[in-house]
Amino acid sequence: MLKLDIKTFQTDGIQYLKDCKNKFDWTYIDPARRDNYSNKVFRLEECTPNILDHINLFKSKCKCLMVKISPLFDINLSLKQLPEITEIHIVAYKNQVKELLLILNFENENLNPKINAINLGTDHEIFRSEYEDVNLPQNLSKPLNYLYEPNAAIMKSRFYGALCRNYNVNALAKNSHLFTSDVLIDFPGRCFKIEHVISPKSKEINKYIPSKQANISTRNYPLKPNEIKKKYKLKDGGLTFVFFTENIKKEKIVLICKKINRI
Repeated sequence: MLKLDIKTFQTDGIQYLKDCKNKFDWTYIDPARRDNYSNKVFRLEECTPNILDHINLFKSKCKCLMVKISPLFDINLSLKQLPEITEIHIVAYKNQVKELLLILNFENENLNPKINAINLGTDHEIFRSEYEDVNLPQNLSKPLNYLYEPNAAIMKSRFYGALCRNYNVNALAKNSHLFTSDVLIDFPGRCFKIEHVISPKSKEINKYIPSKQANISTRNYPLKPNEIKKKYKLKDGGLTFVFFTENIKKEKIVLICKKINRI
């Protein structure tokens, strides 16, 4: 694809770096995520090779290091274990997080790494921010006219305060991870029109979901979707989207919505 002159060596990569006299611009490593018993692992020290054991080798042999790791890995922990990280790329495809890419620059220390939440195959492929933005406060409000659910890459980044700032939206509650606005905006995630805000009482559910069919989601709610369907005798499907969540008063609420499909 790049029309480059590529040379390959069938040997142990770590040993090759130890023996090699060159210093490279970039080194890329994709540690194996299986232990000796073929069980899945995701911590850096559990993968093979353990890059933490070889970090001084990489420093001496390359200017920049790119590490591909599991999407389950904790971003905060990666920054503690590898303080040389200057960028983190959260890579999702059609709203499913596939990988994390850690970029280490050994010649240019950055105390405030850049985080890129990338959702390939969608209208909003990249949401960029800086690590310190993870602590930005969220604007809170009651449910307004529209509801927004961030894409999976942004959920992984936890940049909820930055979302409020960049898109002028409000969070329903601190831990709801759902956002709302009076005016419809072009948002990096799913968008809905809020038709009703009700309590999670059976008579209310029966009144506003007479077909007993809906797409159920939960955010910051004690019951899981399957438990909710069983409790209220609901079926999957239809055009109604229902969110069981919490408001700024920590009251349990239910949002009856219609999905807005972008053209």
